[in-house]
Amino acid sequence: SSLMRASIKRSTEKQCKRIVIAISGGVDSSVAAYLLKKDKRNSDELIGLHMNNWNPADEGDDDDDGSGSGSSGSFCVQSEEDALDSQSVCNLLDMKMRRVSFAGEYWTGVFEPFLEEIKGGRIVNPDVGCNSIVKFGAMRDYAMKHLQADYIATGHYARLWYRDDTNSSTSPYTNSNRLALPPIDVQESLADTPEEEWISSWGGDDAICATNDNGGVKRKTPILLAGADASKDQSYFLSGVKGCAFANTLFPLGDLVKKTASNGLYARDPLTSSTRKEPDTKNESVRDIALMAGLPTASKKESMGICFIGKRKFPDFIAQYLGYEPSGDFVDVDTGEIVGKHGG
Repeated sequence: SSLMRASIKRSTEKQCKRIVIAISGGVDSSVAAYLLKKDKRNSDELIGLHMNNWNPADEGDDDDDGSGSGSSGSFCVQSEEDALDSQSVCNLLDMKMRRVSFAGEYWTGVFEPFLEEIKGGRIVNPDVGCNSIVKFGAMRDYAMKHLQADYIATGHYARLWYRDDTNSSTSPYTNSNRLALPPIDVQESLADTPEEEWISSWGGDDAICATNDNGGVKRKTPILLAGADASKDQSYFLSGVKGCAFANTLFPLGDLVKKTASNGLYARDPLTSSTRKEPDTKNESVRDIALMAGLPTASKKESMGICFIGKRKFPDFIAQYLGYEPSGDFVDVDTGEIVGKHGG
């Protein structure tokens, strides 16, 4: 397969946009891939990229007792299940998929700084570093250089305002994914405020970058906006990403909500069946769309917490690297009074 080569060469027969989507094996990235595939303008080239950002061998614990508390066995099983689910989604959507490891980049760029912060008594969220260092760093570079992507996409609940886009019809994806104007809710919040005057030019010369999708023409970096679903908004976790990394990024779920409204009663409909109901991608929730599209991950439970820990207990896991279980105080910010203890 040409996909397995170091670089994928374009067909000389026609010009097409190539979108590489990060697919994790969860419902969010699955629906994001479905939406991109469903859009007819994206039918030329859509590639799934499944990342492995953690190497269980680095844990130095071969004792797999099945408890998941101090062993890496359960993590390995879940990781392989996620990869298989990702492949199943790509098979259903007739997409090629590539598996790649960024465990080294994660270790040095995210995990080691995370440990140093804990040693200093500070608890940080490693997902912020994962997005800036791995997903929109190493993964983006890999997609652009080795897979020759025009765009990258993820299943994040966030939106982007492309300040230089005056013609949204040039976007490879509809549903307000490349916004020439802020969403209505943002426009209303900015109306008659000082921010309304300066936000479109925010960043000045420091907010200019060249993009592949526009022939290398320099343009303003997009502005990161919260997702439409306030309960799932992930813009905070993306706040550390440099603006130029968003210049050719798509967030298909940005205008959608996650909550299931149908209780799973929709008929399953792979892509374009004319005999079954197709998802209304403007009004249905992500879960509803997954169920109607018959995606293998439609009923998969949502993963929560830090990705490399999984179901293991945080203090036990971190103690393997620190030599002790982290602890600290809960402090009332108003009075300075210590009101409790925490285990990291």
